[in-house]
Parts: sequence; structure tokens; C-alpha cells
Amino acid sequence: MPTCQYPKMSRVLLYCTPLFLSASLAGNVFASNQERVDAEVAALLLNAPAETAGYGADDTGISATLQDTYNTYHENGLAALWVTEDGPNAHANALLDTLASAAADGINANDYQYSALEQHWQSTKASELALLDLLITQALVKWVNDISHGRVHTDPEHPERYVSSLDIRTPAPQVIAAYQASADPQAYLSGLFPQHRYYKGLKTALERYRDLASTNVWGQVPEDQPTLHPGERSAMVPAVRKRLAVIGTDTVGGSAADIYDPLLVQAVKKFQLYHGLAPDGVIGRQTVAAMNQTAAYRIRQVEMNLERWRWLDHELGERYILVDIAGYDVQGVVDDRAEVEMRAIVGKLHHETPVFSDSIKYLEFNPYWNLTPSIARHETVPKARQDKNYLASKHIRVFDGWGPDAKELDPRSVNWNAVTNPGKFKFRQDPGPWNALGRVKFIFPNKYSVYLHDTPNHDLFSKAERDFSHGCIRLSEPTQLAEWVLQVDSSDWDATRIQEVLDSQERTVKTLQTPLPVHLTYETAWIDGDGEFRLAPDVYGRDALLEKALYGQSLRESD
Repeated sequence: MPTCQYPKMSRVLLYCTPLFLSASLAGNVFASNQERVDAEVAALLLNAPAETAGYGADDTGISATLQDTYNTYHENGLAALWVTEDGPNAHANALLDTLASAAADGINANDYQYSALEQHWQSTKASELALLDLLITQALVKWVNDISHGRVHTDPEHPERYVSSLDIRTPAPQVIAAYQASADPQAYLSGLFPQHRYYKGLKTALERYRDLASTNVWGQVPEDQPTLHPGERSAMVPAVRKRLAVIGTDTVGGSAADIYDPLLVQAVKKFQLYHGLAPDGVIGRQTVAAMNQTAAYRIRQVEMNLERWRWLDHELGERYILVDIAGYDVQGVVDDRAEVEMRAIVGKLHHETPVFSDSIKYLEFNPYWNLTPSIARHETVPKARQDKNYLASKHIRVFDGWGPDAKELDPRSVNWNAVTNPGKFKFRQDPGPWNALGRVKFIFPNKYSVYLHDTPNHDLFSKAERDFSHGCIRLSEPTQLAEWVLQVDSSDWDATRIQEVLDSQERTVKTLQTPLPVHLTYETAWIDGDGEFRLAPDVYGRDALLEKALYGQSLRESD
């Protein structure tokens, strides 16, 4: 008799005989009673779980998960958890329905044995119902963990690496107990997903890209044409019009078909803006590459960023600050609505701004800047060696140590050419318009020593790509953000008082009565303050690595 083999995740029995199933999932008629089903479940689990499931010694990580599952069944008397005499129960059906719509969240249902579950759903044989029960359990435990924690996650010490999420799994007994206790299983499963505007916005974008991909009218723009400027003629123009028309942009003007007219220029500028490019209206290599990126890859890009949101705390808070590193964007959010939004400058390559969540504890107006030993060693001291007046000209004071009793030194009295260990000195820049931190910083103490702050150099905010810092986040509108932070926390700190403190040029610390959550994220597909979908350049090159971790191969067209 022919046999069929199950995928590794759910290989509770190595082989099974073919099943003759009805086409409908309703109207089950069971030929066995509950005792027989329970007995078959017990029979499947009598042996050690790793051997029962067909795993070898090299599968210890998954075997541990199966051991966890086995323990849950053992505590239940080795009886079925989800299958009754009347068929799969309400909790089982809720799980199957949820898996059926997994694609809406960028997830492949068959990673959770959806086809095998559906195949067995109408089984009438006790042994097959027992197998179905175990398949449901394994699918549930994997699904809940993947939605709650992500399928993979970044290595905290090496954010460019992606590793299995097995080490942050919720134990199977805990997953199963919580699900069984839920009065509304469908609502329980729906509630596992992030509920904020950013996740929902990406789901909407994913649906739209899938619709576009299904029409097969994406089109390509010729890549062998010279850079196109407004007002010029080019054989490229009709292809650009067609490409932008696909996304619903009106580009049909009164000009000849090959003239790059003002209406098309405005459409191209909007396309550039929403793809993280300089909105100058010039159609060059980057713009053509963005237009020619396939719909299939854009779908995958949105799916990857949905995955990134599942790594983070799903509850961002009622009031918080959100930083999108890849989007160079900062938003102040209340009740899922962005009240303030501004441009940001983030860490450059090899000084990447980290991804994590914390809470802002205090604001510092007219701050000192204590230079890090790395900056002092690689930038400040070399300049002091070349110019003995450099430190004084930058209002940087030097102390003979980092302790509270450290003595201030005359920087011109130090032979910087003979200094081999700059880290023993403390370099501190005084408050003022010259200060590298500007006039205010927002402190959330963390192991990375990063924070949000002002800058005396605002010219860089006009750039499309803004990765220029050593890891901290510079703000284009820091005073506006300070007002927004303090308007609820401290009613006596209004715009007038903030300006008075800034004008004093005296260092002033304002501790928040209620720490304010701040979330540093890395989203290359994101939602702006107006709820619009945007794409961002992968400034740290993490998309390709995440794509490989999740899918094994890339769909990206080379830029």
C-alpha cells in the first residue's frame, strides 16, 4: 500500500496511509468514541517524544520543544486536547481559520502544517484523529510563539545577524493553558498580533501590492537611457508614465508623449519622496532602480517589516515616541495618532543606531557634551595635536579623569603628541550654540549610550539619506518635541518657559514625572505621521540578510 511522509515539524508518525476525504469541512460523522481517540493519542506518545516524532540526535532544539508538548499531554492524562467525538472543538476551528488567513500578515500557513490539518479535519478514524490532535497542538505552539516573538530575531550583540527564536519561546504548557482558558478563541488569536497603526498600515500595503502583482501590469522603465531632467525628451517617458499609472498617479498631461512635462515631474517627485529618495524630479539610476523593483520583492519587503514589528513589544503604549532608523523619522504618538513628526539623523555604518525600547527619564536643556573615549581618541586628540587652540575654539574643557574630584587642565599645557591613552582624560563641551548636542537632549539611560538630541548643524536634514551620527538620533525640531513631551507631563513647562531656559544657556535638567516610552525601530517599509505608506533605503543592509533568514533566497533586483 502506498505511503506518504509528513514534513519534519509535525512528523509524529513517519508514514501514513492515504486518506479518502470528503470535499466539505462540515458535517463530520465520527465512527469512534472519545475513549478510542484518547487511547490513540496515548499510543502515539508512549515513547520518548524525539523518537516518536522521528527526530535524531542532531535535532535537540526541536526535540526539546516536542518534550515540552509531550509533558503537556502527560499532564492531561495523554488525552486529546482539541478533538472530541463531535470533531475538532471551537478552539481548534479558530486556529484553522486563523491559519487560513495567515497570508494577510505575510506568513505562509503551510509553515504550520495547514494542508495537513485541513486534510485530516474530517477524519473519522481514531488513529487519524489522534494525529490531528497532535498536529493542532504543534501548530498552535509554533503559531503563538512566532506571532508573539517572531520567527527569527536579531542577535543583540550583532544586529546584522538573524538567529532562530527558539531561545525566547513561551513553553508549550503555558501556550496551551492560556489558549484553552480563552472564552473567545478567535479574539484571543487575533489579539496576539500588534494592533497599532504601523502594523495595520503595512497589512494594508501588503494587500495593495498583492493586488498590483496579480494584474501583471507593473512594467519596466528602460535602464539604458541617460539621466532625465524636467522638460527634456526621452524614450523613457512613456514607460515612466505607465509605471506611475499602475500605482494610481495621474501623469497624462497636454504635452507630447515623450516630453518630461511638469505634471509628470510632480508625480516623479512624489514617487521619489515615498521611496526614500531625494525628491528632485531628476530620473537617474536610483529612481529607475526603484521603479523597476519587482512587485514580488515589494511584497516580500512589506512581509519582512511586518516580521520586524512582531519582534518588538506589541503594546507600544498610549503615548510614546517612535524612531524609525531606516526612515530617518521621529514621531510623537498619542492614542495611535501621530501628533508631531520630524526628520532625524541616525548612526552611520559601523556606528549603527541600535534597535530597542526604553523610557525617557529626563530632558537636559543647554547640555554638556561629554565626548566618548572613542571620539576623543579618533577625532578630538588628533585635531588637538594639529592645532593647540582647537579645544578652546570648540569650548571643550579637559579634566584629568572621569571622577567627581577630577581637576580641570589647561588643554594647551598638555603635550597631546605624547598622550597614548586619551581615554584617561574627560573632554566636556560647554553649553552654547557650538555644542554638538545642540540645546536639548532626551535621556533614556541605556547600555548603548544613545539618546535623542538637537544639533547646531541643521543643513544635513535636507539630505534624503541621513546616516551621519555616531549612533545617537539628532532631531530636526527638538524644541517642538520638548514642548510635546512636557505639555502633558508638566503643565507649567510651556513653550515660553522652555524658551526662557534655553535663552539662559544654563544647564537645566527636567525630570519627567512619568517616564515616556521610546521605541527605536528599523523599518524599511513604514507608515508616516499622516498614515501614508513609505519605503526607505536599507541603510544598514539588513533586508538582504533577513530575507535570506526567512526565505532562503532573494527576490531583489540589483540596484
